[in-house]
Amino acid sequence: MNTALYIHIPFCRQKCSYCSFVSAPLDKRAPAVIAALKQEMCLYPKNTKIDTVFFGGGTPSVLENNALPQLLAAARERFILSENSEITAEANPESVTPALLAAWRAAGINRLSFGVQSANDENLRLLGRLHTFVEAKKAIRYAREAGFEHINADLIYNLPGQSTAAFEADLHALLALGIDHLSCYALSIEEGTPLAEMPLPIQDEDIAVEQWMSAGRICAQYGLHRYEVSNYAKPGAQCRHNLHYWHNDPYFGLGPAAHGARRANGCWLRTANVPDINAYLQAVFGEGTLSQSTQIGREEEQFESIMLETRTTEGLRLAAFEARYGVRFTERYKTAIDCACAQGLATLSNTHFALTERGLLLQNRVLLSFMD
Repeated sequence: MNTALYIHIPFCRQKCSYCSFVSAPLDKRAPAVIAALKQEMCLYPKNTKIDTVFFGGGTPSVLENNALPQLLAAARERFILSENSEITAEANPESVTPALLAAWRAAGINRLSFGVQSANDENLRLLGRLHTFVEAKKAIRYAREAGFEHINADLIYNLPGQSTAAFEADLHALLALGIDHLSCYALSIEEGTPLAEMPLPIQDEDIAVEQWMSAGRICAQYGLHRYEVSNYAKPGAQCRHNLHYWHNDPYFGLGPAAHGARRANGCWLRTANVPDINAYLQAVFGEGTLSQSTQIGREEEQFESIMLETRTTEGLRLAAFEARYGVRFTERYKTAIDCACAQGLATLSNTHFALTERGLLLQNRVLLSFMD
């Protein structure tokens, strides 16, 4: 089983009004963080086989043009990256240039994920974004000119006061740009963010469901199909890195606040790095604790696999589950399976247990049946 590699870049030009992730304005600590990320790689087993790399953030595109190529070169020295590795970098439209994208492409980065979020400039201002939709279109054009075939765009729905018609207009405008992958998330207003302090209309859960269903229908018109609750892709353009997460595969998480999961000494471990840039730098270079590890028991690990795989439209792979746990899924969870299928929330074939469209909306209800 190959391992995924996630590298967190904790810098932005400006924190968005809805963002609760660990990030800070770009400052003089950036070179030290790059050095620390290279050093942290050495804490993981040498020559581990890696088939996906994801530079997330924060905003990786705010760094110098050679920063990500340096990190990728260090990863190739430490690990074994397959020839057809999927290597993704997140970027914001206002911070990409043709020179940056050319440097990334030359280094082997072959997939981009743009934080577009909306095709409506008023909504972009509400969200604290620094770009306009015109700039987003220009960034996607630059990406194509640099040779990137696989381009994702993030889009947020269920904005305060947003009608379904307005969301659908956003979606059509974005999909018309010819992207091959869309990540579409409902806005979550987190405590402590600027958005939480604003006097905004109450979000309507029924409208959120309506917009989610619209997304599936409209994406299909452009050849993108839902393959996970919040993700849509053209055939062959699914994000392989995220599929590692949804298959509950091992992955290394590098950087402040980065999470990881792997098997060590026969146990499944989940790790979480310290969520502070200064503390992270001190820990990597010898002072303080870098990360906390939590050992996951066998039953909990099995439940995690059920929870994660049933987010995908493919569903839980029966043979893979039995090979990993030595347990027949259909026997161990027969009562829960029968209950979900009887309610029209799931289907069971010879190879997969998958949730229906209604089941995806009510996944938590389904999962309750699997908790014993």
